[in-house]
Amino acid sequence: MRMSNKLIAYIVSILIAISTSGIATSQDTNFAKVNNDSELFELFIAPDPVTQTSYSCYWIHNYNWNYGGDGIGTITGKIRFPLANCNAADGPPEESPVMIFMHGNGMDYNDHSYLMAHLARNGIITVSIVNGEYMSGSNEGRAREAISYLNSLNQFWKWRHRLSNKVVFAGHSRGGEAAITAARLLSQESVSVVTSYNVKAVISIAPTDGGGIQNDLLKEDMDGDITKSFLGLYGSLDPDVKGTALEEQLSGPESTVFAIYDRAGTESSVEGFVLTKSLLEKSLVYIDGATHQGFLKSCNFSTGGTIGCSEHRDIAKGYFNAFLRWQLFNETIYRTFFDGTATPLTVSSNNIELLTQYSSSVPRRVIDNFEQKNLRTNTKGGEVLWGKGIAQIAKDELWQLDESVPHDSRGIRIKWSNEPSAYVRWEIPLSNIPYVGSTRDVTRFGYLSFRVAQNYQDAWNIAGRDQDFYVLLRTRNGYSNRVLISDFGRIPYPFNGPLVLNNPSDYTKTAMSTIRIPLSAFKNADLSNVYYIYFIFDEPNHEMGSIIVDSLEFSR
Repeated sequence: MRMSNKLIAYIVSILIAISTSGIATSQDTNFAKVNNDSELFELFIAPDPVTQTSYSCYWIHNYNWNYGGDGIGTITGKIRFPLANCNAADGPPEESPVMIFMHGNGMDYNDHSYLMAHLARNGIITVSIVNGEYMSGSNEGRAREAISYLNSLNQFWKWRHRLSNKVVFAGHSRGGEAAITAARLLSQESVSVVTSYNVKAVISIAPTDGGGIQNDLLKEDMDGDITKSFLGLYGSLDPDVKGTALEEQLSGPESTVFAIYDRAGTESSVEGFVLTKSLLEKSLVYIDGATHQGFLKSCNFSTGGTIGCSEHRDIAKGYFNAFLRWQLFNETIYRTFFDGTATPLTVSSNNIELLTQYSSSVPRRVIDNFEQKNLRTNTKGGEVLWGKGIAQIAKDELWQLDESVPHDSRGIRIKWSNEPSAYVRWEIPLSNIPYVGSTRDVTRFGYLSFRVAQNYQDAWNIAGRDQDFYVLLRTRNGYSNRVLISDFGRIPYPFNGPLVLNNPSDYTKTAMSTIRIPLSAFKNADLSNVYYIYFIFDEPNHEMGSIIVDSLEFSR
């Protein structure tokens, strides 16, 4: 059940009262907008990461360094570090993490200064570097420049003894893809290093996927040995990294951050005996109305899209800050901004529509990732069955099922009519998972989750209108109640794509978001013995529709 506005206002009033009474120490009394009440406790203590700061001041200085021995030469970088007492002589805090940020083509190292400053005031040493000169500006060249400057920081900087080994690589456009490359190069030990680095996160704003020159044909693929987490930010009106138009013939998935997200980590279950390479947390925030250059300091009326320049900056500041507080400082309260539970208040106040994809690292029990060829058998080996109200059902690479899909993954397409028995059922077969127990016992999980999207331009959907359906469990206790998707998320009609000058092509994308239903929502369900998962398509005013689905699983 969704929280009422009255209840939200009541909770916020309590929080403000607590903070002003001296009980709480947060510097910020702006809290998150809650999308559902499944993480109510976390709402109580999660401030708005857009406006939140932990330090009053930061120090800023340019350094030109040549690490030597790597053939790269001198690199210019701008360093910002947090100051507790606004005295530069004090230096940064002990064990400070470092974020290296790379700009893209046609940008410079000052273009994201608002973001670097915000993160510095939240406890992170930020370093924006001039990049794109080495190896003809390829992703590997940019990545090697970033690693070279990181080495210089740890070798030459007067405050190097204050640095932790926690590192974040981040960037925008070509720099966003190079951030992934840098993490990979470190994991492969193919570059010299001053010390052992622990890459805790990679964050990419509208990254390219395959770059644009011959040296960048490699598609980057992340796992838990490369980085512990990944966050992507991408706007629906991006005219630069726009993917493939519907009028063009696809020979593979579109080259955007959606494909990067899909390739990151594993689509298999993660429980029992687990390899570290399987432990990658990831999220992708898709922003309606955001552009490519809107995230730059130089954003103006013509590049700010339909949401505006300050809104782009708020999104970058909020989601970078929340993700890094979670990943670097283990402040798990901020996970709610990535798993669909909440939206930063400043962002939600601007009425910006977002779609979020999220995949937890562990534990995760996959019921169907749709990678197997047989349509009637799910990943766990159980039967997939559907009723006569299902007009069409097919499984394949998603971009082959719908040319507007930007994903690099297999999935299923479901079309339903207003005939009786419009349902799809997934069986959970009884078997034993080593070191865990029965496949049907899901008591260790908190959520049933899956990714879903409406198909663009399908006549069975109504343009501009959300889709909706029910989810039901059958357990040893019989059937649970029917849970409505819209109580815990949205399946909106696809956001409009960018308008490209002198090019009338359509770049609108059938982009999935993650729906997470708390298992507590299924009343009368024996979660120690779950037999079937049902999708039921008979919600009034939604008797017809067409969707794609992927990643049906239980998770925390």
